[in-house]
Amino acid sequence: MLQLTTKTWITKTYAKIVELYHSKEAQKALQEDVKDGEKPVNLSKDEIKAIETSLAK
Repeated sequence: MLQLTTKTWITKTYAKIVELYHSKEAQKALQEDVKDGEKPVNLSKDEIKAIETSLAK
């Protein structure tokens, strides 16, 4: 039971981090911080989910 709870917590936490990272505020801060040395990748939630699914296999 603890393992399932931990996995669920990690999944929800990861999803929140992804959501925050892709926010407009975070994207702007990233561009300012790296002086355009890194280009953020904007993927839809469905595209992110597809990548997660393929990596989980």
